[in-house]
Amino acid sequence: MNGKSMIRKMLFSAVVITGTALSAGETKSLYNFDNNTTQGWWMFKGGSASLTLSAAAPGADNTAGAMKAVFNNGKPGSYLGIGIQPKWALGGKADFSPYASGALLIAMKSDSPINVKIEIRMDNKETYSTKVDVGSDWKSYTLKFSEFTCKDKPLALTADCEVSQIVIIPKGKAGDHTLFIDEIKAVTAVP
Repeated sequence: MNGKSMIRKMLFSAVVITGTALSAGETKSLYNFDNNTTQGWWMFKGGSASLTLSAAAPGADNTAGAMKAVFNNGKPGSYLGIGIQPKWALGGKADFSPYASGALLIAMKSDSPINVKIEIRMDNKETYSTKVDVGSDWKSYTLKFSEFTCKDKPLALTADCEVSQIVIIPKGKAGDHTLFIDEIKAVTAVP
């Protein structure tokens, strides 16, 4: 087994897969941390930014685990973020077209109020984003796919263009912050 296929196997084993056919209002779990791992997640940072990832417990609604991201945005011009490839939860293809009228649900909390930018990066190299203010209590944030934009153009999820990455970019005031992330789901209809 080469390194690339081993990474795919590890990513696939870290994802909870539920159901196959979708109907209106159905939910697909893309990632959870019940196995107490951050396996499959990657991070980037530059300048004076700092970022570390680890597993934490308990998660939202007392689930078995969550991901803990300790970060400092650093000086102006610095950057950071974390991401995952959702295709492993969708049978190897990241076709989100069944969710076009739906939303991405992400459970998050922070040690202090922060702003979090969520990016959906497509395989055609376009990046769509939206922002959410995250507080100190666990909350499942409903991010409608129609509210993600790229240069004022709304996201149109079609079968001919796959989602290659979901990226989470936290931004806090000066100093260290902690962002906790738990279950990430896609839903076919907005709850």
